[in-house]
Amino acid sequence: MGKPSKEYYSAAIESMNLTPEDVVMIGDDINSDIGGAQRNNMRGLLVRTGKYRPSDENHPKVTPDAIVNNLADAVDQILAHKHSNGIQ
Repeated sequence: MGKPSKEYYSAAIESMNLTPEDVVMIGDDINSDIGGAQRNNMRGLLVRTGKYRPSDENHPKVTPDAIVNNLADAVDQILAHKHSNGIQ
């Protein structure tokens, strides 16, 4: 069991007592991280670090919900989205 299997994502979500809609996957692998998350009803933010390649931004099958430069930018995006939706 591992990414991008549904069981992998489901186990992580259940362990936090959340729903897929409550979770954002931040990752550098367009297929396993972002694609796997989106296939499991989660949002996926692609970071331009690690496994990331510029061609990932035009992937033929996976479109990230956002593309950010690093983890700090990902957190800023999530917090901005959270506050713009009135979530505390």
